[in-house]
Amino acid sequence: MIKTIMPVSIERKLIGQLIQYRLKFYIQATADAVQRHKHLILLVGLLAGPMIFAILLALAKPLISILHAENMLESIKIWSIFLFMHVLWSGFQQKALSGGEGYQYIAMTPLTLRIRISVELGFLASLSVVILLPFIIAFIYVWTTGAFYQAIIDSLLIVLWGIELLLIQMLICQRNKYLIALCLASFLAPLSLVLFKVEILSILISFIVVFVTYRQWMIGKIRKPRIIQLPQVLRIQVRHSVSMNWIRITLRKIFNKNVIAQRILFFLFAFSACGVLAWFAQQKGTWVFIYIELSPLRLMNLMSAFYVTVILVQIEMIKIALASTYTTTERFWISQGISTQQQYMYEFLALCGIAWIAVFPTWVWTIFTNG
Repeated sequence: MIKTIMPVSIERKLIGQLIQYRLKFYIQATADAVQRHKHLILLVGLLAGPMIFAILLALAKPLISILHAENMLESIKIWSIFLFMHVLWSGFQQKALSGGEGYQYIAMTPLTLRIRISVELGFLASLSVVILLPFIIAFIYVWTTGAFYQAIIDSLLIVLWGIELLLIQMLICQRNKYLIALCLASFLAPLSLVLFKVEILSILISFIVVFVTYRQWMIGKIRKPRIIQLPQVLRIQVRHSVSMNWIRITLRKIFNKNVIAQRILFFLFAFSACGVLAWFAQQKGTWVFIYIELSPLRLMNLMSAFYVTVILVQIEMIKIALASTYTTTERFWISQGISTQQQYMYEFLALCGIAWIAVFPTWVWTIFTNG
């Protein structure tokens, strides 16, 4: 067999065209989602946009501190925040980031591995510039403040960790079978800095984790779809009232198998308030965000408001999804004698229950900390 070698200029042009195709699909899919939820996105952008940007800028300091961390728990918390951000970013946009059926067909053609990895990394890196801001700022900072040798070591770790997070995004888009195991393996390098105080060892561990993650993406072990047994509490029973059974039907629609991953991420985000708010409450001194000094308690209150806002927005998005997806189902139940008013009332009760469960950790922290 004669192996053909593609000229470098043609290869670069093909990579650029594929990245452009992925960007066009991403923009189209995102625009469709924005069109469906434009009022909610505008509200969240106005309320939480500046604060999110300020938090991303401020995360450069924890990233630098993890390079010279003394406390294992602190390293785990900081790395968990970065990992959670990237998993959340890719998880919620998995459909838009995948490129659609057109790109999946192109990926099955005999493209070289270098072209595929270049397209994936180039595409995800260009979209992830915002959440990679802490890494960019930290990279610049270590070259302006530290010694030359120390700057090389720190910048190598920052680059390897950034590539590692981008590879984890690639695994999410691929729906890789070993995603959770590799996410846990990403903690090894930050923890090695705390345990052994040997930066070369941490670089070696980071390189190994990056290589293993790349190999798993290349092999492409796709996880099997989840088969979730319907809980007893969600099953319709004749001996129960119509209202109880209708609430169960509503919950089954909300937690159907197509969106169960999004709902799990939503609750993980909501309950992450336990750790995030506790971390802010333990801080000392003041934080400066865009020339505004904030005490740890006030910053914790702002984060509490952010959590409550995101939860309420997600509840509204669930409501919109119910209205747009289950129109035919509603007509069926209307024909069975269930009025529209009854449907809305039971949906409202189910959504209020979900909102209360999700906001409970934030509410507890706010009440017990502020009285």
